[in-house]
Amino acid sequence: MRPRLPRAALALLLAAGSAAVYGGALAHGFVDFDDGHFVQDNPFVREGLTARSLRWAFTAHLTFNAWPYLDYWQPVTVLSRLVDVELFGMDPRGHHATNMLLHGLNTGLLFLVLESMTRTTSGPGGYWRSAFAAALWGVHPLRVESVVWITERKDMLAGLFWMLTLMAYHRYVRAPGALRMAAVAAVLALGLMSKPFVITLPFVLVLLDYWPLHRIAPGQGARQLTRLIAEKSLLFAMSAAATVIGIRAQVRTGLLITLESEPLSGRVAGAAVDYVRYLAKLAWPYPMALPQPYSPHWAPAIVFGCAAILGLATLLAWTQARRRPYLPVGWLWFLGVLAPVIGLVQPGQIPLTDRYTYLPHIGLAIVVAWGIPDVLPAPLRNARWLAAAAATVLVACATASVAQARYWKDSVTLFEHAVAVTRDNFVAHYNLGDALAARGRNAEALVHFDRARSIRPAPSENSIGSVLATQGRLDEAVAHYREAVRLDPRYADAYNNLGVLLARQGNRAEARRQYQEALRHRPRHADALYNLARLEAADGRPDEARALFASALEANPGLDGAYYSRANLLAAAGRFPEAEADYRNAVRLRPENADAHNNLGRVLALQGRPREALAEYDAALRLAPDHALARANRAELAGPPPAPAPGERR
Repeated sequence: MRPRLPRAALALLLAAGSAAVYGGALAHGFVDFDDGHFVQDNPFVREGLTARSLRWAFTAHLTFNAWPYLDYWQPVTVLSRLVDVELFGMDPRGHHATNMLLHGLNTGLLFLVLESMTRTTSGPGGYWRSAFAAALWGVHPLRVESVVWITERKDMLAGLFWMLTLMAYHRYVRAPGALRMAAVAAVLALGLMSKPFVITLPFVLVLLDYWPLHRIAPGQGARQLTRLIAEKSLLFAMSAAATVIGIRAQVRTGLLITLESEPLSGRVAGAAVDYVRYLAKLAWPYPMALPQPYSPHWAPAIVFGCAAILGLATLLAWTQARRRPYLPVGWLWFLGVLAPVIGLVQPGQIPLTDRYTYLPHIGLAIVVAWGIPDVLPAPLRNARWLAAAAATVLVACATASVAQARYWKDSVTLFEHAVAVTRDNFVAHYNLGDALAARGRNAEALVHFDRARSIRPAPSENSIGSVLATQGRLDEAVAHYREAVRLDPRYADAYNNLGVLLARQGNRAEARRQYQEALRHRPRHADALYNLARLEAADGRPDEARALFASALEANPGLDGAYYSRANLLAAAGRFPEAEADYRNAVRLRPENADAHNNLGRVLALQGRPREALAEYDAALRLAPDHALARANRAELAGPPPAPAPGERR
């Protein structure tokens, strides 16, 4: 069947169509699941493109101020977020639009890559098979999590540089040269700096050498394979370096699970089962939820059954390699690209996760697009029937994606859906409780924390305590915090929260002990450092307090209260330039802090800068018209403030 559209036109059509499927996300906000600390509350991202934020994007994991704002090194992803903030501020519509556009671009590029590589091997049919593979991948409901979750910008960028690396590599294959291989390496580097998941790309390039590029001739496989791997030695070295950086980052943040906690035998068994589950999700993606419950320890019969399925599928792909070379390529693409997140190396517990299929499922889409027409009986290979069947599949996928995307409109809807379609989902109940509590729906929040408590008691007890504390039920809250640390004696957050309530109740000595206990288990606990510093300041030990505030800010540079409190100590000591710097950081992070504006005005006045001081006093009065100290300071410096404009609140 001859192509009816130019390649570029069809690529644009596929890009626009796949982006449009997720257009409902433009009405969605941020969700309370990583969007907060990675984007919304990240003080570096909120700055936009500044020298400080750019430096942090590239060096955060060389210091200790990455977590919780980054989970691994991803400077290109951070740069994209900084650009978003410059363009859209914190309006989520702009961040969603960028994700949609990038995914549409990835879909169009995937078609161009497949069509270009298969043009000489598949004949005219390669055009339509490439289009179907790209479309199936682009609108499949498993893409929803990656596209409509703002946090997953890293998937979009990893996909973009994945496709561009494939295009650069194909260009190199057509006319090999050092500069062209350098271009491949440069684009791969951008992918690795977007998401370490791209470490498997050199392996995929070797697969493509077999099919559709046919760089491995029959009978010379071993020798040519060795040569082709050596040809890509730089690319493999880059992936190895990215792997080391990623593992070190997980170790530094304490997220990597050791073999003592989860033995290798259990990881291998879980990987076998999850491979089959990810395979099945191509045909039946349900249930789709964020978060999914953690995978259980599977019965031996299930593990052996899944291992047998994987073995048989691999054997089939191997035996069909000569007749249907796309089969081993697509199958090994799926297995290999999914390997970093299948649980053999665990950065925290890994549940079945839809977003992890973003790049691995391209391999399965290739198998479907080339395999189904091959295995159908001749009477069913009629182009019209195939086109009708393909259209039906794509419409069904797009419809399911549109429906699934609606659950992402806000945090409560997202987690309510997860609770409804999964069982024993601690993370869903826990986060739904948090989302409800943040909206003042405390009674409903307590119901879900109670459900979560039956699965993982300690964090749920801590959260129940926090809800009760907001209701003024301090004694009950203290009891729940104490229960949390009894259940988990290393639970730093619960120790810190207990200390806060004890301090509110006037038990300062016991509060100090709780903060110290939190720091014993997590020395870089920013809130515990901050709270202990406040105690030291109140007890008349400013030097100790300033040192603790500095440690808190090293652990969490977005802690505006630490800047404000340290500035007060510096101002009291007559160290006005240092106090000014801290006050400016405090108002940068929290512009609505009228006290910080007033105090900044005071230190500016004391340094002989009355005009700047007046501006800060006026800012304080705009925020808090009844701020008596700001009014008095302004009057002392230059008389009463100007009369309010008509209709303006005094």
